[in-house]
Amino acid sequence: MRIVIGILFIFSSLLFAVACKSNRNGDSGNNSDIVITDAAGRQVTISGTSKFITTISQTEIFRILDAESRVAGVNRWVSHLNADENPVLSKLPVIGGFSPGDVNYEMIFKIANETPEEDVVLTYNQIWADDIEKKIGNSDKIKVIKLNLFGSDEPQKEIAILAKALGKEAECERYLNWFDSLFIMVKGRIIGIPEKDRIKVYFDASGKGHYDTSGKNSSAEKIISNAGGIMLSGHLTQSTTVSPEWIMQENPGIILSHASNLRHKTGIRFGYGAVNIDTSRLYETWSALLSFPGINGTDAARNKKVYFISDDLMFGPSQPVGVLLLAKLFYPDIFEDINIRELLKYYYENFMRLEYKGFYLYPATVIL
Repeated sequence: MRIVIGILFIFSSLLFAVACKSNRNGDSGNNSDIVITDAAGRQVTISGTSKFITTISQTEIFRILDAESRVAGVNRWVSHLNADENPVLSKLPVIGGFSPGDVNYEMIFKIANETPEEDVVLTYNQIWADDIEKKIGNSDKIKVIKLNLFGSDEPQKEIAILAKALGKEAECERYLNWFDSLFIMVKGRIIGIPEKDRIKVYFDASGKGHYDTSGKNSSAEKIISNAGGIMLSGHLTQSTTVSPEWIMQENPGIILSHASNLRHKTGIRFGYGAVNIDTSRLYETWSALLSFPGINGTDAARNKKVYFISDDLMFGPSQPVGVLLLAKLFYPDIFEDINIRELLKYYYENFMRLEYKGFYLYPATVIL
């Protein structure tokens, strides 16, 4: 098994090295044009010196690719929730969010008018994201690139596309080699688990009442599947609401609750910027979730396998660590040797160039 995993790792490293290098069509700071094909299948030609205005939330990828100087505007969550992880980008102009009615087009045009370079708006290729391309219209000054990055079926491919657009292929190669090595480790260990023995998971998405969940082809389904779990709502529409009876009938073995549920109820934040956690209030909120109608009748609640989890680990650049964390929650015996804290420490120190800190999971037994 170790030999097979080693061969897969070498193959994967070569594959993504080729992916990043084949995307090279000019260096950072070069005025030559760069042509990419985005997640919507659109061929977009941009300048090698373009400035990026990003509506996506995972702006840490620009720090990882050493491309913060190429960003001119950011999503509001960068400064409101993730300033510690984005010490440079959090000081930039804010262009609102990404959903319909939440994008500040006046600010986008203001930034574009004030920057001498061509501007590129980076947004999601999702039905829930505003159609920025349509709103901006045809413009020689502003281009639009649509990428889902860590919510896509092939995050490595989309990261390589962004790296090409930024002229940062070497940084891309280094990061993706690490990224894929962790995914391969998980895949190599769970490959022998029969479908009938895989853990059933309910994902309590960010919403009201703990009955909002994610469905087919959602980012949550993809990461839970990559970790060897079966998301019970995986056959439903991408964003849906279920009933307490449905949850009890499906009877998940593990429940994952988006940390924003906790933040909305208590103000307690998870993630890199989490400080001064009120553990008493956290325990009270977690205990209330265990007894919440529908959840209280599940094996997950009875066995106390209900967790608040940081969205950074599920939907951001630290996702490979998140996959391993979920895999360790799902199959603790198989991943007993994995030290999640050390993996997170490595990610922050080597890719984010930041001192490791934060609070990412509760109960946090697999991280402590």
